[in-house]
Amino acid sequence: AHCCDIHPRPSPVWDALDRRIRQRVPVPANIQQLRTATEEEWTNTPQATINNLINSTQRRCVAPREANGYHTRY
Repeated sequence: AHCCDIHPRPSPVWDALDRRIRQRVPVPANIQQLRTATEEEWTNTPQATINNLINSTQRRCVAPREANGYHTRY
């Protein structure tokens, strides 16, 4: 069976934040723009979304164990 500790993946929260930043037009072109974009996207992400993503982490870690190493939806 696989485990999140064995095959670490980016946190769903950071994954979502990364997608939001990459969808910006224009995409941040330097470190300062990236910092500003990150702060803006973090501030504009609803708390309910963040909570749902955090809560999904446990499901993602338990799913492979429950599937006995077989395919999961994650």
